[in-house]
Amino acid sequence: IKIAISMTDAGPFASSTPARTSSVLDYYFLYSLVLSLLIMQNEKAEPTEAEIEHNELQDLATSLGICCDTEFDKFRWFLVQCAQSQLPPGWTKELDPLNRVYYYNGREGKIQSTHPLLFKFRVFFHEFVE
Repeated sequence: IKIAISMTDAGPFASSTPARTSSVLDYYFLYSLVLSLLIMQNEKAEPTEAEIEHNELQDLATSLGICCDTEFDKFRWFLVQCAQSQLPPGWTKELDPLNRVYYYNGREGKIQSTHPLLFKFRVFFHEFVE
């Protein structure tokens, strides 16, 4: 980010107002402006694949009834296998503008936030745990 600010600009009243000199407040304002712009730029950064995968696994865990606070690490291997499993014919995994995973079936025009095989994962998981 490049910013050019004149610290002696008097604005539209340049002819009637003498040019002001820069002060500590001017530099503080400039510093806070640049810092704010950098923070905003950083907040708009694209999430990494690891962050997207972690969010997807947490959503899957919640859908399967796995407690993210206490059981997530214990069953992470299962969640990874579910998330990486082959989708049924016609389904694709997509990302929305907020980088959340959703599933799209082009044949039927369906969009859903849960994995198309969630029911099968849930049955298998509960049989495995019991």
